[in-house]
Amino acid sequence: MSCCVCGTVRQVRPSLVKGYTHLVCGPGGKAGKRPDVPSRPGMVLVHTFNVGGFFDGYTYRIATAEERASIARAAALARAAFLNAPGEPGSDG
Repeated sequence: MSCCVCGTVRQVRPSLVKGYTHLVCGPGGKAGKRPDVPSRPGMVLVHTFNVGGFFDGYTYRIATAEERASIARAAALARAAFLNAPGEPGSDG
């Protein structure tokens, strides 16, 4: 298996990483890098640590009703914060 961030290759039993769409090695994850994973409407990205003892695994699953509601609340709060943010210093708005 290979890290999708840095390309490091390790031999890992395929059964340990089955079902993960992206794998990040320990050093790649510690560098603060995260795989470039596109967002999918109605899905949540699940991050699993220590897959196969060396990789972190990422996969999608369908969001629960509670998770969808939480995401909608967070988006509404972000929009409200953006709309109520003060203008640039020195501006009249």
